[in-house]
Amino acid sequence: LGLAGRKSELLKLESFAVTDAEILPDVRQIRIGSVETQSMALSVMRLSSGKFDFMTLAGKPSPSSGKAPAPWTFRLERLAAAGTSLRFEDRAADEPAVMNFDGLELRLTDLSTAKGAKPASLTTRGRFNKDGHFAAKGTFVPEPLRTDLEVDLQNIGLPAVQPYIAHRAQLGIKSGKLSVRGQVAFRQQRNKLFGSLNGNIAVQDFSSINRHDDSEFVRWREFAVQQVRVELEPFALAIDEAVFDGLNTRLILDERGRLNLREIQRSPQQALETVGALESAEATPDAVAEVEVDAVAEAEVEGEVEVDGRVWPPVNVGRVSLKDSNIAFSDRFVHPNYNAFLGNLSGELTGLSSAQTSLAKLDLRGRIGRTAPLTIKGEFNPFRQDRHLNIEAEVKDFELTGLSGYSGRYIGYGISRGKLSATLNYQIEDRKLTAKNRVFLDQLVFGDAVDSPEATHLPVRLAVSLLKNARGEIDINLPVGGTLDDPQFSVFGLVFRALGGLIAKAVTAPFALLGREELAFVDFDPGSAQIGAAQEEKLRELAKALEDRPSLKLDITGLSSAERDADGVRRNKLRNMIVAEKRKATGKGGRDSVELSDEEVARYLGAVYSEAKIKKPRNFIGLTKNLPVGEMETLLLASIDVGEEDINALALRRETAVQRWLFEQGKIALERLFLRAPSGDDRKEGRKGSGARFSLR
Repeated sequence: LGLAGRKSELLKLESFAVTDAEILPDVRQIRIGSVETQSMALSVMRLSSGKFDFMTLAGKPSPSSGKAPAPWTFRLERLAAAGTSLRFEDRAADEPAVMNFDGLELRLTDLSTAKGAKPASLTTRGRFNKDGHFAAKGTFVPEPLRTDLEVDLQNIGLPAVQPYIAHRAQLGIKSGKLSVRGQVAFRQQRNKLFGSLNGNIAVQDFSSINRHDDSEFVRWREFAVQQVRVELEPFALAIDEAVFDGLNTRLILDERGRLNLREIQRSPQQALETVGALESAEATPDAVAEVEVDAVAEAEVEGEVEVDGRVWPPVNVGRVSLKDSNIAFSDRFVHPNYNAFLGNLSGELTGLSSAQTSLAKLDLRGRIGRTAPLTIKGEFNPFRQDRHLNIEAEVKDFELTGLSGYSGRYIGYGISRGKLSATLNYQIEDRKLTAKNRVFLDQLVFGDAVDSPEATHLPVRLAVSLLKNARGEIDINLPVGGTLDDPQFSVFGLVFRALGGLIAKAVTAPFALLGREELAFVDFDPGSAQIGAAQEEKLRELAKALEDRPSLKLDITGLSSAERDADGVRRNKLRNMIVAEKRKATGKGGRDSVELSDEEVARYLGAVYSEAKIKKPRNFIGLTKNLPVGEMETLLLASIDVGEEDINALALRRETAVQRWLFEQGKIALERLFLRAPSGDDRKEGRKGSGARFSLR
């Protein structure tokens, strides 16, 4: 049997027998005792309009003339088909699809469309696309639809479904075998279809590609689901155990910064373009418009997600196991390109449930780059309104050199050496996040400068030097917090803001990273450059901090001001004159310090006064009066000039004294200690205090 305009036969059979058949027009009934077929070959095509080609055999329906007559009832007492084959070509799919069924055997008894008829008994088995096998046994009612079947599918090739997902995803299924064993039931009630599946499902040797660039996307050895129970209306899902064995996937960020996961999903516009390409001479405008509306509606539903306020359907998953799995990541957005490998992933998730009182437990282990151990463990419930979560992740000894492309792009320097270890703990309680991020960097060394317009202007190298101890280690704690009700909430945003604040602190308060900001300044007594006990205590603390951070260099700027230091400079000049008189009287020169008793101060101050060419009080006969020590000191101090050079010299003596102390007492290498001339801001600072100010680099 063929169709006009079609080369292949619609139907071909070796034998066909109908027995004990009767048609009763008065009561609109058809009854057939038995139908037997042998070696029947059927070839069916669904056109792009959605209609089957054999429907043309019925011709065009006649116009309606009034009330529709009562429907006919049909009863088939026995159907037996052996050696049957079916070729189904679907041109209404996204891409032409061809499915072949052969070796079909079908047994059907007591099939009836009469209302209240008992279910028919159905048994069938056969092959699908040569390698697949299927069998089903159970009961069937055509009107309204009701089935209760025990099904057994083995090695059903999944590439056959590729044409039906082409407009929804750029996923290309290269291989995969589906096996299902269990009970399937469907029941139609009014406009709703109720259904359930209870059994085991497995997909073996699955592999797929991203059709956007033909790159490998995801593959696995076996995905097995034990004792799955699914209800369609209302939806409910329960799984005893699911196992992923040998899962491998590849994530790629392309040159435009797009992740291949997003490329896999087609946009609604792409879906419409695919549907439009299916138009043919057989497709009516109304049919195409209907398909297009369905495509848009489906695309909109797929993208619709309501996070809060949604009532989740019942979901219960006893255990999800992951074995010997790997994730490869390639970032082509940065140069040089970055490639990472997350391998040997194994672990399990237990107790995942939509019940508000339940908590799923996660325990996952693997390696980053094949060497750095990774563990993730904790508990959470994504279905709860408060999003309860307590997850801890830990990675050890991750090599940082592979991240050189990122650091060059965003920091301005490559990475020539270093390892990362981190412990992250994230907790959500009552929709409030508290997170602890402990990051340990070992022997981090930046490489050459990279000219990148996206590089930060923050002093990252200085921050690293400030944070690095004498062993080349950086130990950072970054606690963050926030609320899920904040519309701007972002975990990564919180972490990056905290990290940025830590780096910015290298500019605004660098000495706070050494212990306390007070280490940035050392005060001196007015007019003095002598380092006393108070100065030594602070310099000793500063020296210890510099010793622990050997890559840091220290700039020392002496500060002085006429307002605060002039009187002290005068007194120091006077003391130097007194010391000079003692050296002259005792005949002792050199640079050794000279101690002066009160008696010596009075004696040699008189000598300085006698030689001073200043206006002195005289007695009634015109001779110079003998004055008390205090009055002589006052007259001498008033005669001593203090100019700008004296004030500047004091600043130089102060910074030199500090440099010498840090070198000699603090044991800091001289090549790390630099004297820096005061700037205008330094002079303003000097008017507020007397001492030495430090800066780090």
